Amino acid sequence: MTGRGGRAARGGGKEGRGQKRSGRGQNYSGSKAVVKKGNCAELGSNVFDYGQKNSADLMRTTWTKITQYVGATYGQDICNELLHLRPVIIPKPVYSEEIMERNAVRERILRQAHENLQNARRAQRQLLQRMIEADTTGANLEAPMRLAQLENEIAQADFAAEQPIVPELTPEEAAHNKAEWHTYRDRMDKLQLHRGKSYSLIEGQCTPLLMDKMKQDMSWETVSNSFDPIALYRLITKTVLAQTEDQYPFATVYEQMLSLSGFQQDAMSNAQWYERFNTKIDVARSVGMSFRHEGLLEYVAKESYDGKSFYDLSEDEQEAVVKDQEERFIAYMFLRQSGKQHAKLQGDLKDEFTTGEQKYPTTRQQTLHLLDKYTKSVIKKPVESEGTAFAQKGGKGKTGDFDKKYWADKKCHACEEVGHPSWSCPNKKEKGKGKDKSKSDDDEKSVKSTASSVKKLTNEMKKMQKKYESVNTQLKALQEADSDLSESEEETSHFQFEELAHGFTQVDDPMPRIATLFKQSHNKSRFDLTKVILLDSQSTMDLFCNRKLVSNVRDTKEVMQLKSNGGTMKVTKKATMAGYEQEVWFDDRAITNIIALKNLIKLYRVTYDSLQGKFVVHRPGKSNMEFKMHASGLHVYAPMKVKGFAFVETVAENLEGLSARQVKGAKAARHLYEALQYPSEKDFKWLVKSNQIKDCPVTAADIETAHQIWGKDIAALKGKTVRKKPVPVLDAAPASEPVSSDDVELPGVSEEEAPFEPPQNATEVGIHDLDSTPAPDPVQLETAESTIAAPVAAAVPELRRSTRNRMPPKAYIPSHSSGARYAYAVTQLETDGVQYPDMHMFQQTAFYQADTNIVAAIMTQLSLKAGLKEWGKKAYLAAYSEMKQLHFRNTFKPMHWKDLTPEQRMKVLESHMFLKKKRCGDIKGRTVAGGNKQRDYISKEDASSPTVATESVLLTCIVDAEEGREVAIIDIPNAFIQTRVEDEKDMVYIKIRGVLVDILVDIAPDVYKDFVTIDRKGDKQLLVQCLNALYGTMVASLLYYRKFVGSLLRIGFELNPYDPCVANKMIDGEQMTICFHVDDCKVSHKKKSCVDDMIDWLRKEYESIFEDGSGKMTVSRGKIHDYLGMKLDFSEAGQVKISMFDYIKEIIAAFDKSEPKGGGTKNTAAPENLFRVDEKAEKLPHDKAVEFHNLVAKILYATKRARPDTCTAIAFLTTRVREPDKDDWKKLVHL
Repeated sequence: MTGRGGRAARGGGKEGRGQKRSGRGQNYSGSKAVVKKGNCAELGSNVFDYGQKNSADLMRTTWTKITQYVGATYGQDICNELLHLRPVIIPKPVYSEEIMERNAVRERILRQAHENLQNARRAQRQLLQRMIEADTTGANLEAPMRLAQLENEIAQADFAAEQPIVPELTPEEAAHNKAEWHTYRDRMDKLQLHRGKSYSLIEGQCTPLLMDKMKQDMSWETVSNSFDPIALYRLITKTVLAQTEDQYPFATVYEQMLSLSGFQQDAMSNAQWYERFNTKIDVARSVGMSFRHEGLLEYVAKESYDGKSFYDLSEDEQEAVVKDQEERFIAYMFLRQSGKQHAKLQGDLKDEFTTGEQKYPTTRQQTLHLLDKYTKSVIKKPVESEGTAFAQKGGKGKTGDFDKKYWADKKCHACEEVGHPSWSCPNKKEKGKGKDKSKSDDDEKSVKSTASSVKKLTNEMKKMQKKYESVNTQLKALQEADSDLSESEEETSHFQFEELAHGFTQVDDPMPRIATLFKQSHNKSRFDLTKVILLDSQSTMDLFCNRKLVSNVRDTKEVMQLKSNGGTMKVTKKATMAGYEQEVWFDDRAITNIIALKNLIKLYRVTYDSLQGKFVVHRPGKSNMEFKMHASGLHVYAPMKVKGFAFVETVAENLEGLSARQVKGAKAARHLYEALQYPSEKDFKWLVKSNQIKDCPVTAADIETAHQIWGKDIAALKGKTVRKKPVPVLDAAPASEPVSSDDVELPGVSEEEAPFEPPQNATEVGIHDLDSTPAPDPVQLETAESTIAAPVAAAVPELRRSTRNRMPPKAYIPSHSSGARYAYAVTQLETDGVQYPDMHMFQQTAFYQADTNIVAAIMTQLSLKAGLKEWGKKAYLAAYSEMKQLHFRNTFKPMHWKDLTPEQRMKVLESHMFLKKKRCGDIKGRTVAGGNKQRDYISKEDASSPTVATESVLLTCIVDAEEGREVAIIDIPNAFIQTRVEDEKDMVYIKIRGVLVDILVDIAPDVYKDFVTIDRKGDKQLLVQCLNALYGTMVASLLYYRKFVGSLLRIGFELNPYDPCVANKMIDGEQMTICFHVDDCKVSHKKKSCVDDMIDWLRKEYESIFEDGSGKMTVSRGKIHDYLGMKLDFSEAGQVKISMFDYIKEIIAAFDKSEPKGGGTKNTAAPENLFRVDEKAEKLPHDKAVEFHNLVAKILYATKRARPDTCTAIAFLTTRVREPDKDDWKKLVHL
């Protein structure tokens, strides 16, 4: 039988002998270390800690991870600053050499002209002075005044001459210089912002203990007020390395020396070992450790400089020798303290040096290369053992081997004869009482015990127990010390030890029964010993501990004592095991269940299969029992086999671990959810997060907690659950006769062609599944259509979701299993036996709302090819102007196809040029990238940019009219192009083709000409990288929005909490409001001067005028404005009139083109039969359907802004745009 070790024999823990507390038990493997984490989830357990042996190592590792994270998140400037621990100085823009040379010539000319004027002024001054001296009568009264003015002119001219002369720039150079300064200011602003974010990030990765220690430092107040991440890290370094006023410096250096010399590779990989060792070196150097050794300096100097002494070298040579010596010494430490797998490498290098060849690596990098590439040594791993060694003691001791020559003249102390030792004496007499004749030979061989032997054994046990306790105490101390040295996740302690294994001796006397067991312990158990049965060939009794394996557990008068090195356990119970005629001993405190082979063979035949390593118990009439050999060597039978798992989640269990405050918040979230009539969970969270419900106490965390406790709301599930495609049912055997049932066969329609469900007559309120009724095999069951609501979807997964629309929401129960049916919920019907009339239920199909902004834009623009054909030279000049301003804004960086990676080549976009004729008659060009390919790898969440809501525009217009504000409409030219893309992953690569390539080459041949290639069709093409945001890319609008909002926030504006495209600022005691729809802005304030200042600021930030006059900002002042297709009329005080006459005229013109006869005059926008759908009406042709869609979309745009009276009619017509018919066209004509 297996033995027990330590305190496992009596349950473990601190309870004494015979107590019921189980304590740690035999599976206890020590408490797990608590993993400390900071505020940043991406950094995991990389934190700054204090007071641990590995705090310094962890500090370096954490700092490396933080710099990597900051670089990936905030950019290169702040990363460079943290990496080198010094502030980054961003260079200011400078003029080009050409400009400076031109300015130098101009400066010489100006200086010479200045000198000429000054000479003339000085001569004139002398004349005036003489004139004044000569005028003794004072008749010339103006001369002194002229002299004073001349003196002032000379002084002012001298002062102006001392000032630097600003270069004169061409429009292109001015635009380029302005862009550079804008980029410089943007980088400075971002760097300052990222410094504060990095400071908070670093502080969030500090443990509370470290924060308390840093706050005790005298420099804490200065560091915390500065928000300087470098200063904070230096304070962390100072605190972690114990460089405080109360720390003895010598102790710090000594501890680091011990830590470095005892640091071993163990089980770390070579890369991990290299990184961790370098960290140790950096920490040691930071506290003042030096790796300079005088003897080694002489050795390196003589080796490197032909035998010269170190002190005979120059300062530069000495410095080089010192660096070389320190690096070689550290490289040897790195090699010497590497793992045992590199023993061959170490030995070979040592042997080669002995023979006169010096091949030791001189740098750590060389050492790492050797560790990776050199042949590894084979290490024999220690054999782990979970089992128990058994030794049965009985009869005479076996005579052992001994040296006969040595003992030839030696006397035996037992028999007084020579020739053998006493421990191998063949004539040794047995001590104690004689044999008990009543006992069997087996019992006598198994155990021989007397009162003296029991007493002696007990004393030996006590002594051994004390020794084991002392050894265990020392081992625990060693383990704790080792864990202190290695608490990092990247380092694992490999300190191993084993306890001695002992056999057990059973004394098979009638009273008392004594069995002494010793268990060989191991850290981890491979399986649960309490749930298996072991077959023991060395045991003479059966012992069980699992009540599930036995029955009739009862007390017995007999007592069996089990003695171990952890104490004595008395077994006083016996039990019965099914199929096992012999009684077994039972005790809950035993560690496993044991059947003795001696007793088992009396009942059944037992064989052993050495090939498969198992004992086979042959039971007549029953299945054989197999005791298979486990990896530990034990033969195991597992009677309890797990065939499946059932996981049940209850609300009571979900409430465990939650505080009362969390439960209260969850209940409030669920009540609010019900009050809002069960929106989707995504919408519910959006309402709470975006503060759509003013001062709502419910948070997103409360919603998550409610979902965690109660799951999805049942009321929300009914009527909303989407039926999933079922798994096809494979019949086990075909029916003897084919059965055609109403619920699976669609007459005249195949499964693939069925567009809708067949008509159903769902009159039954109760469903009985006939498939579950027992019936004889020949009976074939049919399910009639009249009893099942909608079974066709189970056979035709492609059908529409019309069931959800046709059935009342609370009466709809979907089932997702194959062969499932839709049924009515009997318990929720309000009236039994009442049919729901389908004709009274609104059946909404093919609902679709067009994106009106895009439709309105597409209808008025032409491609470059069509524009050139339509407008000729005007179109070409518009395209030329567009490409020129793109070039001047430094938008394109030409590239070669070979310079792109395979991933970048897959993401190359096509470019398009669209031309639009503005209302003023000018032709405007717009370069657009085909960003539809980006949908595959950029989500909407990462590219969505907000625009001002229509309601916000209308409400602000009302405020403007009521307060009598000055209103200005501003159109920022080329808004996207002015947005610089800072993150390289957001930069796109586009192909420019045809005429546009010729235009770019004409504008800047030295930039683009060498990169022009020819495609397969023979057309010119140019591959460029876009350094600015470009129309058509998914992130362009978002990047511009961030830039524009950042500019507003920088000058003191605050965003409206309900609309992120409305900003306010108090100026001169009054509020200024700006609404912006991408590049179209509406600014209003009571004072005209404040609006002028705002326009000047926008011009300074976003206006770049080129030599051809393009790039000017369009500003509308006065009382009447055009904004987002609306005409805003503030002519009357306190009122604003909103109209869209020009837009409606465009709609009428498009309608007249489609319907020349017109529709006449109607009293209302909606006809009487608006909501009646004629299913038999003829569908419109494709061209007519497109016109219907476009007109509805345009009218919808006007409805939301200026014509709310058409809302009812347009709301219905938007539901008919997918498949409109002639009846729908009549309704549109009526509108």
